[in-house]
Amino acid sequence: MNLAVALRVNIYQGKMTGPKYAKLLHCGFLYDDNDLVSKEFTIKDVCDKIIHADTVSKEALPPHILGDSKMTMQFKGKHNRKSWTLDLSVELFTEAVLNFVDELEHEGT
Repeated sequence: MNLAVALRVNIYQGKMTGPKYAKLLHCGFLYDDNDLVSKEFTIKDVCDKIIHADTVSKEALPPHILGDSKMTMQFKGKHNRKSWTLDLSVELFTEAVLNFVDELEHEGT
């Protein structure tokens, strides 16, 4: 939660630009519960969902979905009266955040 807040604050303050809009479809699935169609999402979107989630649970995606079993977190909440779900691989999202920070450091040098 602290990391999500820190990233989001820095993104909104303009301290982090560019790569925040990279799509992270390899990290999990974001969908409205009524549609069940996976949507594109970014690091910023994940931070928003973590911050605004009503419930959080730990799960593991089956091997046939991601190749091998990965620990995932499931975040659920509502936006404009629509229920949403984010199933996120902790390992893959962590890697994406580290790559994001690495890109920012290389841009600054």
